[in-house]
Amino acid sequence: MKFNHYIQNIKSGSIYHGEYIDKLINWHLSEIGKSNEYYFNEDEANRYISFIEVLRLTKGEWAGKNFKLEDWQAFIVAMIFGWRIKANNTRRFTEVTINVPKKNGKTELAAALCLACAVLDNDYGFQIYMAATARDQARLCFETAKQMIKLTPELIEANIFEPLAHSIYCAMFGGAIKAISSEAGGIEGAGASVVIFDEEHLQPTNELRDNLRSGMAARQQPLFISISTAGSDKNKPYYNHLKVCKNILNGISINDRHLVVIYAADEKADWENPKTWQQANPNYGISVREDFIKQQYTDAKNEPFKQPNFITKHLNIWSDSESTWIDSKHWLSLAHNKQLEEFEGNEIYIGLDLGTTGDFSAAIILIVEDDKFYFFTRFWIPDDMAGKRTKIDQLNFRQYARQNYITLTDGNATDYNQIEHDIVELSKRFEIKSLAYDKAFASMLVTRLTNDYDIICNPISQSATALTEPTKKLHELIMDKKIFHDNNPVMAWMVGNVQIYLNDANNNMKVHKGKSKNKVDGVSALVNAIADYMIDYNNNYNNNAEPVWLTM
Repeated sequence: MKFNHYIQNIKSGSIYHGEYIDKLINWHLSEIGKSNEYYFNEDEANRYISFIEVLRLTKGEWAGKNFKLEDWQAFIVAMIFGWRIKANNTRRFTEVTINVPKKNGKTELAAALCLACAVLDNDYGFQIYMAATARDQARLCFETAKQMIKLTPELIEANIFEPLAHSIYCAMFGGAIKAISSEAGGIEGAGASVVIFDEEHLQPTNELRDNLRSGMAARQQPLFISISTAGSDKNKPYYNHLKVCKNILNGISINDRHLVVIYAADEKADWENPKTWQQANPNYGISVREDFIKQQYTDAKNEPFKQPNFITKHLNIWSDSESTWIDSKHWLSLAHNKQLEEFEGNEIYIGLDLGTTGDFSAAIILIVEDDKFYFFTRFWIPDDMAGKRTKIDQLNFRQYARQNYITLTDGNATDYNQIEHDIVELSKRFEIKSLAYDKAFASMLVTRLTNDYDIICNPISQSATALTEPTKKLHELIMDKKIFHDNNPVMAWMVGNVQIYLNDANNNMKVHKGKSKNKVDGVSALVNAIADYMIDYNNNYNNNAEPVWLTM
């Protein structure tokens, strides 16, 4: 049997695999002999496997061919349907979490699981939902199931299903398969018997999950299957869901009714090692083609901003953002232990990023010494907003204020007077070479700093064309370990939020926060400070020629 063959290969070490597959199989083998409430029924497992292998695949070179489950797929099917409750022979698992990298055939498997449950569960009036964040994603799985029916002669001959525009009707059991998304709204999905939740890592809240789960209460053997890859937004609920799942596999949390299957590279594995690619991808060499992964790796190696996407989508490891430059461990390694007072009297560059009314503002104090760059951070946020952002960002900003990582200002609006005061105080202790700011903002503040305190202020366009060179320079300094920071956790959080915006064929780029609500103000201020330094360097060592990117 395929699933036993897979178990044997894992135990013998003949298949590269991650720690969580090891833990699942060890649990499975130990549970077979000791459980008083549950038992493993190989006949039931094979019944579902046999049905799925009658179905036809729908994509690419495999379209129209029988769905011959790979050993790892057969193992998952066996685990879901083989484990039973002794008292009534219903399914043991009411929830299943399958976490697997992209291109491992999860959509075809999800569609097949839906059809298998519809035919084999003997649940009259079943309601099976294919759920996702977006309608298109939910429809993708739904349309795959419809196409699978149309390509499978045995199903057509038996006349089991009637594929309709918005549902797949099953007259035999008076049930239906439908697609549902977070975009639908309302109370759709009530009374689900089976849910296949695709790419749950994209869910902004647990609302759809909770609604679907609570609607399953009256079903005798409900089944909620989540199939997803890793993501890049650790503030979304799926990240915490996976923490719970890992605790189950680690024996920290106990949930006898929740099956967890995680395919991912081990945390300390070398992302550049082909063995790691095999470890994370159970379908490596089949739907995950070796030449495709090699090309994806080459692209990520040559263009570092693509590395997080490679690690997330193909190794199933959560990154700080979809296209962030900097690994959090590398960033932490650049912390210095210096105090700003040590540099008193030195020349400094200041990069400023003023938030919209009532939000974060940031300044970077940049010092260049012996070809090394040191910087110190300053953050301001209105006190009223700190509580709101704490809820949004899941960070305790008031605690950070007590630790002097940020300054809370009175009220609910940006206190430009406080920011001005702090910059003026710096001018008394240091020689401010210049201050760089977003030329679209800060006009009144800059006017006062210039006219009242003789501080040179340079406007920096925030277009991708203008910011490409200083953004590249910053990345170069970080990767070469020539720039060092003051270990401010708010700045580290912002670095983790960064995505890289590429806007044209010339690879012009800038820092941005993507679609998330997370903040990157400190990084934007740092880029402005680097731009300021580059302007000054250019004026002193390049015949005073103005950089072509300065005003674009």
